[in-house]
Amino acid sequence: SILQLTKAAMPQEHRSSPMSCLRFLSASESQRRTSYPSSVWSLIRASSWAAAYVGFAWLRGAEAQATYPSEFRLGWCVGSQCFDHSISAAHFQLRLDGYYDEGRRPPLREAFFIATLPTMYLRNLLLETPGMVVMAHLLLAESRLYTHEPNEALELVNRAKVMMELPEIYKVHLEGIEKAWPVQKALARFEHTLAWLETGGRRPMSADFVLPHCREDLSWLANATLLDMLPQKTRVFVYEKCGHNEESTKQLAELQQSLGSVEIIVTQLDDAADPETGLAARRDECTAYLSHVVTHYDKELADITLFLHGDPGDHTPFGLLNLLLRGISLGTFGDLDFIHLGSPRLVATYNPCQEHIFKEAFGRTSDRRLST
Repeated sequence: SILQLTKAAMPQEHRSSPMSCLRFLSASESQRRTSYPSSVWSLIRASSWAAAYVGFAWLRGAEAQATYPSEFRLGWCVGSQCFDHSISAAHFQLRLDGYYDEGRRPPLREAFFIATLPTMYLRNLLLETPGMVVMAHLLLAESRLYTHEPNEALELVNRAKVMMELPEIYKVHLEGIEKAWPVQKALARFEHTLAWLETGGRRPMSADFVLPHCREDLSWLANATLLDMLPQKTRVFVYEKCGHNEESTKQLAELQQSLGSVEIIVTQLDDAADPETGLAARRDECTAYLSHVVTHYDKELADITLFLHGDPGDHTPFGLLNLLLRGISLGTFGDLDFIHLGSPRLVATYNPCQEHIFKEAFGRTSDRRLST
């Protein structure tokens, strides 16, 4: 279309062959400006690179040739809240290849961002770089098998297939999508995961919450707007770090009533006193976690133990926590060994004290840096 517009706007003597068209496009801006109608000049100037590209494809005898933008910057407002984001199609493509070919971390954040864009932007991206939008849906479909019912994951796969069948996509871009993007690998991985989960990959799982408590409001555990669900077999271990008081006792009793079958176990934890001040030396989460591990390690443990803060929203996004709880509830996380629930990451450091503790704990020196 750009080439046709270019040819229609250029002087007759330059329309006879592809080579004369390209010669005209390669002329200086001042030479071309005198021959173009002012109404189309700005479009042609901005798009001349694309016309030249199509022109070279024409010389090679190809039916069609396409290239795609790599960077997109998107901005929109919902009421008074405005968003301004950028997405790199090339970077997303590289990370997809790393995931499907080498088992690296999948670009789920980017995929979720793409698939949940406002409809207008999503359609524009589909027409601009269709492979990126199709792959975002296929990647999310696979991850959704672990956190939702299979029919909800299949809906995303079907949506991706519908996109590839659109006339604007099928006629021009389908071969490019299938050969330049790992579409078949994504579909095969989805089918394999679905079959595995349906033939024994799901099993009932239990969960223990370990919460250091110092007068924080624990009602979030029973707040359906924050937590979508709790596993059927759940226990909550509350380690009181600041002593019992009437308000805390009342809150825990109300929480037990709200949670019903969820068992709440409360333990008063008195930290060692600082010899200089006479006050407890540690009132943070560290001793609560350590106390729980030492006390319960050789006893009945849940399939998954969640070490959280009394106010987890300041440290762990509820969105991430909900995905984890969904997987536990559905029984799809049986092979999960460890997951980091903290959203902040700390700069890696080294000091002799850190190294000494590591050696005492593991009987060897660390062979890599310690970080979050």
